[in-house]
Amino acid sequence: MPRQNRHSTEFSGVYFVKLANENKSFFIRYKRHGKSIEERAGRGNEGWNAEKAWNLRSERISGINPQVGETQLNNGLNTGLRWTFSKIFEKYLRLRPDLKGRENDIYRFKNYLEMDFGDKTAQEVSQGDVERIRHNLQNRGLKPATVRHVLELLRRLANFAAKKNYCRGLSFKIDMPMVENQKTEDLTQDQIQKLLRVLDEEPEFQVSNLVRMALYTGMRRGELFALCWSDIDFYNKTITVKSGKNGLHPTIPLNEMAENVLAAHAQVETGSQFVFPGRGGKKRTECKRPLLRIRKKAGLPEDFRLLQGLRHVYASMLASSGKVDLETLQSLLTQKSPLMTQRYAHLFETPETVFAADYGDSEANEEVPETAIAADNVDSEQTEEVSETDLELIDKPETESESKTPELSQLVKQNYSGVKPKEIQHGEVYSPKTIVVEKKVQQKIKPSLKELKNDLKSLSQLIQAAPRKGKSTDPKWSHS
Repeated sequence: MPRQNRHSTEFSGVYFVKLANENKSFFIRYKRHGKSIEERAGRGNEGWNAEKAWNLRSERISGINPQVGETQLNNGLNTGLRWTFSKIFEKYLRLRPDLKGRENDIYRFKNYLEMDFGDKTAQEVSQGDVERIRHNLQNRGLKPATVRHVLELLRRLANFAAKKNYCRGLSFKIDMPMVENQKTEDLTQDQIQKLLRVLDEEPEFQVSNLVRMALYTGMRRGELFALCWSDIDFYNKTITVKSGKNGLHPTIPLNEMAENVLAAHAQVETGSQFVFPGRGGKKRTECKRPLLRIRKKAGLPEDFRLLQGLRHVYASMLASSGKVDLETLQSLLTQKSPLMTQRYAHLFETPETVFAADYGDSEANEEVPETAIAADNVDSEQTEEVSETDLELIDKPETESESKTPELSQLVKQNYSGVKPKEIQHGEVYSPKTIVVEKKVQQKIKPSLKELKNDLKSLSQLIQAAPRKGKSTDPKWSHS
């Protein structure tokens, strides 16, 4: 019988023979006690593939009883193989196909770790080796956060190998550098106006609408890249966010401006399930060049990260509006920890400040009782039209907290109908958004999702620049 042709695979010592009906038979080759051995692992229609055959070869080399198989391998270290960091990294990527930040890990390993640690095992790495690469990276001018990411990847790979019982981990603890790089970026109304004009002129509509969605929803870069049309519920006005964190898929309101962008965006057929697809309709992984071009044309600071920065702009505007509390903002930003939302805490107005801004300094206002409703409620039957006295408040000088974006507080008053204060009985619930004030806040009920949608529908107008004296606004900026 003629010898069948063996075809190599990406796994060392694993080969296959082509059979009928596109089936494959996998073989492994290894040495034991100086003797070369070839063994058939199994066929493709039996559930075998190259990786599974490679795992079997690893068991044979390590001297594990074939009848014991994988159980014994998982209960003891596979000391028969020399698990270098290159081999660990290859295995790590293969077992984590949906790893978030996969491209970044590959870049860091290839450029910063492979040369010094690729051929070393975790047991062969000393603390001096780690300190040496730390200093080398710092001398190359890399940012502290990048140095930390590189060292964290090294530690993660060693822990992964130890957890899988491939080999022992590092014999020491890596001291991770402390990084304080929390950055809350913001833009003025003039900068936003110029950015939106640049987006109107941008030839790549995919990228321009991507930037608009970052501004109107505050979604993260990766969340926008992963956004599918099936995640958008135009009927219920919601977006399902695939953050990839803890397997959770939170839902955020689809506000009016984001809905307009998506409605126009859907007019161009791409044939992809993704809203902002990459090449070939696949999931987008990068859009660095057009983002740099947009940032440069808009005259934004060089250190302004466009997509991340617009998320901060969105959050800052909501916080400054006085219409959402810290807990609601955390929910809209889909942040798990309230500590991440604390960076915007200084932008929130206290209930007393909001009360004074809405009703103070007005001679026509009635005397406000100690117990009063201080929050606007657009859905309440008690809502009345804004009086001339209330309109006069729009032109009054801004408070210190409003000085950064002078149009912001004015737009809040224009977009929300004021609720006239009245006395209510203790414990009476006026509406789900009622804030009862008795010299301090006594009760505050969290808004429902429906009310958040209504809030964002009005608050979306905050992103537009307010009319200015002697200047005209660009009416086309919200079009895609």
